[in-house]
Amino acid sequence: FFRSTPMRSRFQGIAAAAGVLVCATVLWLRARRSANPFSKDSCRPRPERPTDAEGVRMLEKGRDRVSKNIYRPSKVPAELDAIVVGSGIGGLCTAALMAKAGKRVLVLEQHDQAGGCCHSFTDKGFKFDPGIHYIGEMDAGRGVMRTLIDQLTEGQLEWAELDEVYDTVLLGPPNPRPYLEVPIKATPKARDEVLAAFFPKEKEAIAKWSKHLRQGKLSIAAVFLLKSIPRCWANLLLWLPFVRSFLAKAFVLSRITTRAMAEQVTANKDLQAVLAYCWGDYGTPPKESSFMMQACLSNHFQHGAWYPVGGADKIAYHMIPVITAAGGAVLVKAEVEGLVLERGRIAGVRMAGDGTEIYAPLTISAVGITNTLWKLLPVPLRREGPPAFQPSVSCISIFVGLRGSAAELGLPKRQYWWFRENDHDQSWARFLEAGRERVLEDGFPMLFVTFPSAKDPLEGVAHPNESTCTVITLLPYSWVAEWAQGPLGKRAPEYQRLKDAWGRKLWDQTCQLFPQLKDHVEYFDVGTPLTNSHYLQSDQGAIYGIDHVASRFGPECVMTLRPDIPGIPGLLLTGQDIFCCGFGGALMSGLITSCAALRRNVYFDLQNLQAKLKKKRQQPQK
Repeated sequence: FFRSTPMRSRFQGIAAAAGVLVCATVLWLRARRSANPFSKDSCRPRPERPTDAEGVRMLEKGRDRVSKNIYRPSKVPAELDAIVVGSGIGGLCTAALMAKAGKRVLVLEQHDQAGGCCHSFTDKGFKFDPGIHYIGEMDAGRGVMRTLIDQLTEGQLEWAELDEVYDTVLLGPPNPRPYLEVPIKATPKARDEVLAAFFPKEKEAIAKWSKHLRQGKLSIAAVFLLKSIPRCWANLLLWLPFVRSFLAKAFVLSRITTRAMAEQVTANKDLQAVLAYCWGDYGTPPKESSFMMQACLSNHFQHGAWYPVGGADKIAYHMIPVITAAGGAVLVKAEVEGLVLERGRIAGVRMAGDGTEIYAPLTISAVGITNTLWKLLPVPLRREGPPAFQPSVSCISIFVGLRGSAAELGLPKRQYWWFRENDHDQSWARFLEAGRERVLEDGFPMLFVTFPSAKDPLEGVAHPNESTCTVITLLPYSWVAEWAQGPLGKRAPEYQRLKDAWGRKLWDQTCQLFPQLKDHVEYFDVGTPLTNSHYLQSDQGAIYGIDHVASRFGPECVMTLRPDIPGIPGLLLTGQDIFCCGFGGALMSGLITSCAALRRNVYFDLQNLQAKLKKKRQQPQK
């Protein structure tokens, strides 16, 4: 064709190829290969909140019936369209979207309740959320993420907005008080005004940082694009020189580290520390992390923060009925031993214990790329990931039940980030070098402190005279790795000694910041990287999947961390490794994977529904 036409130059050939690509993309986007999961608004009226403790108790019992459905072979639905291994938000999102398109999906969870990091536990009357503390982009009617979660839960999940100051950054030793206490407000304008008040000579630097955060949206969009379209078309986009040039600009912010960006805009160490304070939310120190991840997180919270009413477990509780309504099931205590290989493709899963094999045309792994490649795949197909795919850091957490209401104890609806020093990288490096015993003397260099009961309106109804506090700090898995083979709750005395001592040290440091809590402790529990590894089955207790280093967000790794794995038909991936960590990242990974599973651009479907809902809201009420 090209030889028979005047278009003989390289530029004209590329232009023609681009035209073909665009036409093919439009045809694919418009193709009706599966039903549209967003063909109609699924939201229905939400019941009134419980107004007394008995009502809350009945709600919790209903949750257990839905989220703690124990696996038995007899409960497996017939004629499955897909099996999802793992019930984190990425797996549940993928399963629910397929169910909304009429697919019958089985979700298998090894833990005793569904939800992954979106689960809760109650002990001695105190309720805690180990993985969900606050979520952005949940303001009604503003963005696709709220529309998505509303459709996945049929509008039954309610969100409580936190304080306008949703985070507070504290710098310096706690005695008598940190020398700097900076509130982080909900909107970019309000945030920048507060920063300018604390750093009046750094207004230009603050404006530059905000500009780079806005530019980071382009990098995020490029990553989403390359992951959500078919691999062959993504490869073609990367091959076309002019597209590659455009993507190079889009990816420039993903290749630069958070520290390098902070140092570009200012030499003020205190301001650098405040700008990069939330690196603990993705676990990679500023000198190693991609600025794209920092921009992604900052943009996620640019309009404030919210908390699920009733606790994080209500997320799975309200999503599971969408899956079961289409004939599927979500079963717990359902450990998958491996994937079944038949005729060169993944044909299903083999259960641990009874060895039952369950078959489906499509299997979706939501348990992380490392677990999938090294544990679930049949031995002939196992493979190593690129060097960039290292597990993220783990953490130690303390869960504290307190006597007294949130009002009595002065507990706000926000989070506190405390740092001993204003150089995150040096502080973290010194902590690692000092070792696990020295921390008992020196203390931890950073704390994340939050009060779940103050954020959840139902906790005040259920337990009006009690409160809860969760404190988290990062901790390397290597410090506890030698006890990994011991049974939960019965590990070696030395491990128990360190675990208890670390927990006490964390609480002592917390009480220096919040002295009013010291004499009100009714319940105390500690979780370590081994706790995370047990309940989440994560590689080395990693809480954020694979590490968010700068190389992870370059075009090469972006093309590797996709739902499809070349050479392994019948298998897709979902979860935070596919996009990025956190509730929002895992949720969007479910959207990406559903595009591949349903062979249609589900994101466009979601945008179309959102536009219709927006138009409907703008119409005058009769």
